[in-house]
Amino acid sequence: MKNGRLKVAATALAALELHAEHCGESGVVYPESIVDLVTDLLHLARLNDVEPDYITTAAQMKFWAEVQEEIDANRQVAEEELARIRERECTRY
Repeated sequence: MKNGRLKVAATALAALELHAEHCGESGVVYPESIVDLVTDLLHLARLNDVEPDYITTAAQMKFWAEVQEEIDANRQVAEEELARIRERECTRY
């Protein structure tokens, strides 16, 4: 996970903890607390004339696109490291 995503995840955790506290829960319980927060966000979307299905579909598409970006970035790093190793091996002989 990229550093930027770690920071965003930390912010999401803070929001989750605040939501759990506001709802009278003794702490965050996975996955129930996340479902509760997402459900309340879907209610908020609906109150603002945004279809909940749009939110869930768009969020899943964005999530999987970000996962693919991480996979591609990791693949690029691995390929660069392999090229460096091969270059060192070629110069040794």
